[in-house]
Amino acid sequence: MKGCWVAVFGCVGLLAPQSGAAHQLQPAYLELREVTPGNFAVAWRTPRRAERPALWPRLPEGSHQRGPIGVQQQQDISVYRWLIQVPAGTLRGSSIEFPGRTAELMDIVVRIVWRQGPAWTGVVRGSQEDLRIPRQPTPGTTLTRYVALGVEHIWFGFDHLLFVLGLLWIARGWKRLVATVTAFTLAHSLTLSLAVTSAIRLPPVPVEAVIALSILLLAGEVSGNAQGATSRYVWAVGFGFGLLHGFGFAGALGEVGLPPGAMLWALAGFNLGVELGQLVFVLVLMLAGLLWSRRAAPSGGWIERLPVYGMGTVAAFWFFQRLAAFP
Repeated sequence: MKGCWVAVFGCVGLLAPQSGAAHQLQPAYLELREVTPGNFAVAWRTPRRAERPALWPRLPEGSHQRGPIGVQQQQDISVYRWLIQVPAGTLRGSSIEFPGRTAELMDIVVRIVWRQGPAWTGVVRGSQEDLRIPRQPTPGTTLTRYVALGVEHIWFGFDHLLFVLGLLWIARGWKRLVATVTAFTLAHSLTLSLAVTSAIRLPPVPVEAVIALSILLLAGEVSGNAQGATSRYVWAVGFGFGLLHGFGFAGALGEVGLPPGAMLWALAGFNLGVELGQLVFVLVLMLAGLLWSRRAAPSGGWIERLPVYGMGTVAAFWFFQRLAAFP
Protein backbone atom coordinates (compact mmCIF):
# COMPACT_ATOMS: atom_id res chain seq x y z
CA MET A 1 0.00 0.00 0.00
CA LYS A 2 2.93 2.28 0.59
CA GLY A 3 3.61 2.49 -3.13
CA CYS A 4 0.09 3.80 -3.63
CA TRP A 5 0.76 6.70 -1.29
CA VAL A 6 3.83 7.57 -3.37
CA ALA A 7 1.71 7.81 -6.50
CA VAL A 8 -1.07 9.69 -4.74
CA PHE A 9 1.34 12.16 -3.15
CA GLY A 10 2.75 12.83 -6.58
CA CYS A 11 -0.66 13.43 -8.14
CA VAL A 12 -1.87 15.75 -5.40
CA GLY A 13 1.45 17.57 -5.38
CA LEU A 14 1.04 18.25 -9.09
CA LEU A 15 -2.52 19.43 -8.67
CA ALA A 16 -1.99 21.73 -5.69
CA PRO A 17 0.43 24.25 -7.24
CA GLN A 18 -1.79 24.49 -10.29
CA SER A 19 -4.76 25.78 -8.33
CA GLY A 20 -3.72 29.31 -9.19
CA ALA A 21 -3.37 28.48 -12.88
CA ALA A 22 -6.98 27.37 -13.01
CA HIS A 23 -8.04 31.03 -12.82
CA GLN A 24 -6.66 31.78 -16.27
CA LEU A 25 -9.96 30.81 -17.94
CA GLN A 26 -12.25 32.96 -15.83
CA PRO A 27 -15.99 32.91 -16.47
CA ALA A 28 -18.08 36.01 -16.84
CA TYR A 29 -19.41 37.30 -13.52
CA LEU A 30 -22.66 39.08 -12.69
CA GLU A 31 -23.34 40.45 -9.22
CA LEU A 32 -26.48 42.13 -7.91
CA ARG A 33 -25.92 43.68 -4.49
CA GLU A 34 -28.88 45.16 -2.63
CA VAL A 35 -27.84 48.58 -1.29
CA THR A 36 -31.26 49.74 -0.08
CA PRO A 37 -34.58 47.86 -0.13
CA GLY A 38 -35.39 47.15 -3.77
CA ASN A 39 -32.30 48.93 -5.14
CA PHE A 40 -29.37 46.87 -6.44
CA ALA A 41 -25.87 47.75 -7.57
CA VAL A 42 -25.07 45.66 -10.66
CA ALA A 43 -21.55 44.62 -11.65
CA TRP A 44 -21.03 42.77 -14.95
CA ARG A 45 -17.50 41.50 -15.63
CA THR A 46 -16.55 39.99 -18.99
CA PRO A 47 -13.39 39.42 -21.03
CA ARG A 48 -12.22 42.73 -22.45
CA ARG A 49 -13.57 43.40 -25.94
CA ALA A 50 -15.32 46.28 -27.61
CA GLU A 51 -16.95 49.20 -25.83
CA ARG A 52 -19.93 47.00 -25.03
CA PRO A 53 -19.65 43.19 -25.17
CA ALA A 54 -21.86 41.08 -27.41
CA LEU A 55 -22.99 39.07 -24.37
CA TRP A 56 -25.15 41.23 -22.13
CA PRO A 57 -27.47 40.16 -19.27
CA ARG A 58 -31.19 40.67 -19.58
CA LEU A 59 -32.38 41.36 -16.05
CA PRO A 60 -35.80 40.27 -14.74
CA GLU A 61 -38.90 41.96 -16.10
CA GLY A 62 -39.95 44.90 -13.97
CA SER A 63 -36.42 46.02 -13.12
CA HIS A 64 -35.52 49.58 -14.13
CA GLN A 65 -32.08 51.03 -14.74
CA ARG A 66 -31.23 54.10 -12.69
CA GLY A 67 -28.47 56.32 -13.99
CA PRO A 68 -25.77 55.68 -16.59
CA ILE A 69 -23.60 52.59 -17.01
CA GLY A 70 -20.00 53.04 -15.91
CA VAL A 71 -17.17 50.98 -17.36
CA GLN A 72 -13.75 50.15 -15.94
CA GLN A 73 -10.99 48.41 -17.91
CA GLN A 74 -8.79 46.03 -15.89
CA GLN A 75 -6.09 44.37 -17.98
CA ASP A 76 -7.96 41.70 -19.94
CA ILE A 77 -11.45 42.23 -18.46
CA SER A 78 -14.10 44.93 -18.57
CA VAL A 79 -16.31 45.72 -15.58
CA TYR A 80 -19.64 47.49 -16.14
CA ARG A 81 -21.52 48.98 -13.20
CA TRP A 82 -24.99 50.47 -12.89
CA LEU A 83 -27.97 50.65 -10.54
CA ILE A 84 -31.39 49.06 -10.93
CA GLN A 85 -34.65 49.25 -9.04
CA VAL A 86 -36.68 46.07 -8.59
CA PRO A 87 -40.23 45.91 -7.18
CA ALA A 88 -40.26 44.36 -3.73
CA GLY A 89 -40.33 40.58 -3.71
CA THR A 90 -40.13 40.13 -7.50
CA LEU A 91 -36.46 39.16 -7.83
CA ARG A 92 -36.85 35.80 -6.10
CA GLY A 93 -38.40 33.29 -8.47
CA SER A 94 -37.54 35.34 -11.58
CA SER A 95 -34.96 34.58 -14.27
CA ILE A 96 -31.90 36.36 -15.64
CA GLU A 97 -31.32 35.74 -19.34
CA PHE A 98 -28.11 35.78 -21.35
CA PRO A 99 -29.14 35.79 -25.04
CA GLY A 100 -26.47 34.34 -27.29
CA ARG A 101 -24.47 32.77 -24.45
CA THR A 102 -24.09 29.43 -26.23
CA ALA A 103 -22.19 31.17 -29.04
CA GLU A 104 -19.76 32.66 -26.51
CA LEU A 105 -18.83 29.28 -24.97
CA MET A 106 -18.44 30.95 -21.60
CA ASP A 107 -19.66 29.99 -18.13
CA ILE A 108 -21.31 32.76 -16.14
CA VAL A 109 -21.29 33.02 -12.36
CA VAL A 110 -24.27 34.91 -10.94
CA ARG A 111 -24.21 36.13 -7.35
CA ILE A 112 -27.00 37.99 -5.56
CA VAL A 113 -26.33 39.63 -2.21
CA TRP A 114 -29.39 40.68 -0.21
CA ARG A 115 -29.26 43.12 2.69
CA GLN A 116 -30.75 40.43 4.91
CA GLY A 117 -30.21 36.72 4.53
CA PRO A 118 -27.49 34.73 2.81
CA ALA A 119 -26.08 35.52 -0.59
CA TRP A 120 -27.04 33.24 -3.46
CA THR A 121 -24.71 32.00 -6.18
CA GLY A 122 -25.58 30.16 -9.39
CA VAL A 123 -23.73 29.18 -12.55
CA VAL A 124 -24.92 29.29 -16.16
CA ARG A 125 -23.17 26.59 -18.20
CA GLY A 126 -23.68 24.14 -21.02
CA SER A 127 -26.56 25.06 -23.32
CA GLN A 128 -28.25 27.33 -20.77
CA GLU A 129 -29.11 30.90 -21.68
CA ASP A 130 -30.92 31.79 -18.48
CA LEU A 131 -30.75 31.20 -14.74
CA ARG A 132 -33.69 31.05 -12.35
CA ILE A 133 -33.32 32.68 -8.97
CA PRO A 134 -34.90 30.42 -6.33
CA ARG A 135 -37.64 31.58 -4.04
CA GLN A 136 -37.18 31.64 -0.28
CA PRO A 137 -35.50 28.29 0.37
CA THR A 138 -37.15 25.52 2.39
CA PRO A 139 -35.20 23.49 4.99
CA GLY A 140 -34.82 20.69 2.45
CA THR A 141 -33.39 22.90 -0.28
CA THR A 142 -31.14 24.64 2.25
CA LEU A 143 -29.77 21.31 3.47
CA THR A 144 -29.17 20.06 -0.08
CA ARG A 145 -27.46 23.26 -1.17
CA TYR A 146 -25.10 23.38 1.79
CA VAL A 147 -24.25 19.68 1.50
CA ALA A 148 -23.10 20.41 -2.06
CA LEU A 149 -21.11 23.43 -0.85
CA GLY A 150 -19.40 21.31 1.81
CA VAL A 151 -18.42 18.61 -0.68
CA GLU A 152 -17.15 21.23 -3.12
CA HIS A 153 -15.09 22.96 -0.43
CA ILE A 154 -13.30 19.83 0.78
CA TRP A 155 -12.58 18.57 -2.75
CA PHE A 156 -11.09 21.89 -3.82
CA GLY A 157 -9.40 22.52 -0.46
CA PHE A 158 -5.99 21.12 -1.41
CA ASP A 159 -4.49 22.02 1.95
CA HIS A 160 -7.14 20.00 3.81
CA LEU A 161 -6.74 17.06 1.43
CA LEU A 162 -2.95 17.08 1.80
CA PHE A 163 -3.32 17.01 5.58
CA VAL A 164 -5.71 14.04 5.42
CA LEU A 165 -3.31 12.33 3.03
CA GLY A 166 -0.46 12.82 5.48
CA LEU A 167 -2.54 11.37 8.30
CA LEU A 168 -3.32 8.31 6.21
CA TRP A 169 0.36 7.81 5.48
CA ILE A 170 1.46 7.65 9.11
CA ALA A 171 -1.69 6.05 10.60
CA ARG A 172 -0.72 2.51 9.69
CA GLY A 173 -3.21 -0.17 10.60
CA TRP A 174 -6.98 -0.08 10.31
CA LYS A 175 -7.65 0.66 13.99
CA ARG A 176 -5.29 3.64 14.06
CA LEU A 177 -6.65 4.86 10.76
CA VAL A 178 -10.27 4.79 11.94
CA ALA A 179 -9.32 6.44 15.25
CA THR A 180 -7.34 9.17 13.48
CA VAL A 181 -9.98 10.03 10.88
CA THR A 182 -12.68 9.99 13.58
CA ALA A 183 -10.66 12.32 15.81
CA PHE A 184 -10.00 14.71 12.92
CA THR A 185 -13.69 14.70 11.97
CA LEU A 186 -14.94 15.35 15.51
CA ALA A 187 -12.43 18.15 16.02
CA HIS A 188 -13.15 20.17 12.90
CA SER A 189 -16.91 19.59 13.29
CA LEU A 190 -16.69 21.05 16.80
CA THR A 191 -14.80 24.22 15.89
CA LEU A 192 -16.81 24.69 12.69
CA SER A 193 -20.02 24.75 14.74
CA LEU A 194 -18.56 27.04 17.40
CA ALA A 195 -17.06 29.46 14.88
CA VAL A 196 -20.11 29.95 12.67
CA THR A 197 -22.30 30.55 15.72
CA SER A 198 -19.76 33.17 16.93
CA ALA A 199 -19.06 31.24 20.14
CA ILE A 200 -15.34 31.29 19.28
CA ARG A 201 -13.57 33.43 16.70
CA LEU A 202 -10.00 33.38 15.45
CA PRO A 203 -8.44 35.65 12.81
CA PRO A 204 -8.32 33.77 9.49
CA VAL A 205 -4.77 34.63 8.38
CA PRO A 206 -2.90 32.94 11.27
CA VAL A 207 -5.31 30.00 11.14
CA GLU A 208 -4.54 29.41 7.46
CA ALA A 209 -0.81 29.75 8.14
CA VAL A 210 -0.90 27.14 10.92
CA ILE A 211 -2.92 24.80 8.67
CA ALA A 212 -0.08 24.98 6.15
CA LEU A 213 2.40 24.41 8.99
CA SER A 214 0.48 21.28 10.05
CA ILE A 215 0.99 19.82 6.56
CA LEU A 216 4.69 20.68 6.70
CA LEU A 217 5.04 18.89 10.05
CA LEU A 218 3.32 15.78 8.69
CA ALA A 219 5.60 15.81 5.65
CA GLY A 220 8.60 15.91 7.97
CA GLU A 221 7.25 12.96 9.93
CA VAL A 222 6.63 10.94 6.77
CA SER A 223 10.11 11.69 5.42
CA GLY A 224 11.54 10.38 8.71
CA ASN A 225 9.81 7.01 8.15
CA ALA A 226 7.07 7.89 10.65
CA GLN A 227 9.01 6.88 13.76
CA GLY A 228 8.43 9.93 15.97
CA ALA A 229 5.87 10.89 18.59
CA THR A 230 3.56 12.17 15.87
CA SER A 231 3.18 8.64 14.52
CA ARG A 232 2.68 7.10 17.95
CA TYR A 233 -0.10 9.55 18.80
CA VAL A 234 -1.39 10.29 15.33
CA TRP A 235 -5.01 10.41 16.52
CA ALA A 236 -4.09 13.25 18.90
CA VAL A 237 -2.37 15.08 16.05
CA GLY A 238 -5.48 14.63 13.93
CA PHE A 239 -7.67 15.98 16.72
CA GLY A 240 -5.44 18.92 17.60
CA PHE A 241 -4.91 20.20 14.09
CA GLY A 242 -8.48 19.25 13.22
CA LEU A 243 -9.60 22.01 15.57
CA LEU A 244 -7.73 24.54 13.42
CA HIS A 245 -9.00 23.04 10.17
CA GLY A 246 -12.51 23.57 11.51
CA PHE A 247 -11.84 27.31 11.71
CA GLY A 248 -10.68 27.14 8.10
CA PHE A 249 -13.96 25.50 7.09
CA ALA A 250 -15.83 28.16 9.06
CA GLY A 251 -14.08 30.90 7.10
CA ALA A 252 -15.29 29.39 3.83
CA LEU A 253 -18.82 29.02 5.18
CA GLY A 254 -18.74 32.61 6.41
CA GLU A 255 -18.10 33.83 2.86
CA VAL A 256 -21.29 32.13 1.69
CA GLY A 257 -23.39 33.13 4.69
CA LEU A 258 -26.06 31.35 6.70
CA PRO A 259 -29.80 31.89 6.22
CA PRO A 260 -31.20 33.48 9.41
CA GLY A 261 -34.23 31.20 9.50
CA ALA A 262 -32.39 27.99 8.69
CA MET A 263 -28.95 28.29 10.28
CA LEU A 264 -29.03 24.82 11.80
CA TRP A 265 -30.03 23.22 8.49
CA ALA A 266 -27.29 25.09 6.65
CA LEU A 267 -24.64 24.26 9.26
CA ALA A 268 -25.66 20.60 9.36
CA GLY A 269 -25.67 20.42 5.57
CA PHE A 270 -22.24 22.01 5.16
CA ASN A 271 -20.76 19.82 7.88
CA LEU A 272 -22.32 16.72 6.32
CA GLY A 273 -20.99 17.72 2.92
CA VAL A 274 -17.46 18.12 4.27
CA GLU A 275 -17.64 14.69 5.91
CA LEU A 276 -19.06 13.03 2.80
CA GLY A 277 -16.38 14.58 0.61
CA GLN A 278 -13.67 13.57 3.05
CA LEU A 279 -15.07 10.02 3.31
CA VAL A 280 -15.10 9.59 -0.47
CA PHE A 281 -11.51 10.87 -0.63
CA VAL A 282 -10.36 8.41 2.04
CA LEU A 283 -12.23 5.45 0.52
CA VAL A 284 -10.80 6.13 -2.94
CA LEU A 285 -7.29 6.23 -1.48
CA MET A 286 -7.81 3.03 0.48
CA LEU A 287 -9.20 1.22 -2.57
CA ALA A 288 -6.30 2.45 -4.68
CA GLY A 289 -3.92 1.28 -1.96
CA LEU A 290 -5.37 -2.22 -1.94
CA LEU A 291 -5.22 -2.52 -5.71
CA TRP A 292 -1.68 -1.16 -5.84
CA SER A 293 -0.39 -3.46 -3.13
CA ARG A 294 -1.59 -6.51 -5.09
CA ARG A 295 -0.06 -5.50 -8.40
CA ALA A 296 2.98 -3.30 -7.82
CA ALA A 297 6.39 -4.27 -6.48
CA PRO A 298 7.53 -2.19 -3.48
CA SER A 299 9.65 0.82 -4.35
CA GLY A 300 12.26 2.51 -2.25
CA GLY A 301 14.97 5.11 -2.05
CA TRP A 302 14.69 8.68 -3.24
CA ILE A 303 11.88 7.88 -5.69
CA GLU A 304 9.63 7.00 -2.75
CA ARG A 305 10.62 10.13 -0.84
CA LEU A 306 10.33 12.57 -3.74
CA PRO A 307 6.51 13.02 -3.52
CA VAL A 308 6.81 13.61 0.23
CA TYR A 309 9.41 16.30 -0.39
CA GLY A 310 7.02 17.80 -2.92
CA MET A 311 4.28 17.86 -0.29
CA GLY A 312 6.60 19.58 2.16
CA THR A 313 7.71 22.12 -0.44
CA VAL A 314 4.12 23.04 -1.31
CA ALA A 315 3.23 23.31 2.40
CA ALA A 316 6.26 25.52 3.07
CA PHE A 317 5.30 27.77 0.16
CA TRP A 318 1.76 28.09 1.51
CA PHE A 319 3.07 28.79 5.01
CA PHE A 320 5.34 31.67 4.00
CA GLN A 321 2.79 32.99 1.53
CA ARG A 322 0.18 33.16 4.28
CA LEU A 323 2.65 34.65 6.73
CA ALA A 324 3.26 37.43 4.22
CA ALA A 325 -0.45 38.26 4.38
CA PHE A 326 -0.16 39.26 8.05
CA PRO A 327 -0.94 42.97 8.54
